[in-house]
Amino acid sequence: MNDYNDDYDDFEGSASDLEDLGHTIIDCADCHSPLIDIWRVQESERRTDIKVICDNPDCQGSSWKYLVEGEFYIGCTDKSRIVDIEESDGMTLIHAVSQKEGEV
Repeated sequence: MNDYNDDYDDFEGSASDLEDLGHTIIDCADCHSPLIDIWRVQESERRTDIKVICDNPDCQGSSWKYLVEGEFYIGCTDKSRIVDIEESDGMTLIHAVSQKEGEV
């Protein structure tokens, strides 16, 4: 028995059917930090509005709204981490922070 939401596992077919349809790095519109990586993996009718909230203490800005078509994965960049993901008014809100130069 698993405790996660099965809606995220509704890809049609198997993992071998996934394709690399490209990555989109979403930056904060205010401080321009790269916050998340959207990796499209399968064409489908699914349409998802995404907005990234920049939880950097010196910013607290956000990205522009992005429309992602098809199936996808959400990941961090090599200089960021995801803090939270939530749904609000039909939009996926992703809270993320970026690392400053020299941080580990």
